[in-house]
Amino acid sequence: MRSLSNHAREIADKSEIIDLHLDTFIWNRFFGYDLRKKHGRGPLGGVFFGQADLPRLREAGVKSGIWSITTNPFRTATGRVQAFRRNLSRLKEILASPAAQAVHVRTHADYLNARKDGKHAAFIGIQGGNALEGDPFLLNSVGTDLVKVTLVHLLNSGFGPTSSPARIGGDPGLT
Repeated sequence: MRSLSNHAREIADKSEIIDLHLDTFIWNRFFGYDLRKKHGRGPLGGVFFGQADLPRLREAGVKSGIWSITTNPFRTATGRVQAFRRNLSRLKEILASPAAQAVHVRTHADYLNARKDGKHAAFIGIQGGNALEGDPFLLNSVGTDLVKVTLVHLLNSGFGPTSSPARIGGDPGLT
């Protein structure tokens, strides 16, 4: 891993760098990848796996990020809702643990408080609206925990088709 030049470090330290798309939580769910521990870039050099963990984000000067929760689109609609609820709870527990040095934030004031305390300000988002299809009122109960909902991701959802190369069929637009 390359180290930052002194000039780059000064800029990073003075900046509020925010990563708008952190998918690393998926590897915690699949393989037990501990977001609170520093990892290397893995056998693929950080491609597809090993992209980020909280210690390396801090080292790189990333002060905040949107931690995305993906949902397996091949589950039943009810199963996706249940899995999302479990995953949201699990991510919040990880972020709240002392080893994380992070705070789950929802507002600008939360963000400022986390940064004042020297913590990583962790926003949470849903990656793919598939999680919502089984419960039209899900956002009523968890919406205050989230800052972003991506309606479609790698596969189509009930909200519309994906723009990914995996798209099958035409493009009818959002539903």
